Amino acid sequence: MVQYCDRCTCFRDEFTEFLSDGVLSRLSTVFSRDPGSELRYVQDAIRSNKAEFVDWLLEKGGILYVCGDARNMAKGVNDAVADVIAQVEGIVHNLSQSRRVYVLWCTC
Repeated sequence: MVQYCDRCTCFRDEFTEFLSDGVLSRLSTVFSRDPGSELRYVQDAIRSNKAEFVDWLLEKGGILYVCGDARNMAKGVNDAVADVIAQVEGIVHNLSQSRRVYVLWCTC
């Protein structure tokens, strides 16, 4: 799991190219051990921008790609996604049965 921005090389070049080519419209990164970072975990970033996140994910068909340890991070990230959808949309969203929400895991 990459916890520092300066050590992250997992798909860095590919994501940079995707942004340049317009394949990605946005890339948000969070590194849990970077000093001075207000958002330390993925779930913090999701919760801090919940309305925009839910619009992007449900209305615009966004895909959430998380680079990290699925065994240790998955519950917190999945709970955050479900919580913000419930808060913004007023619905309980079952991520495991969703056809529009994808969480992809990669351990760097």
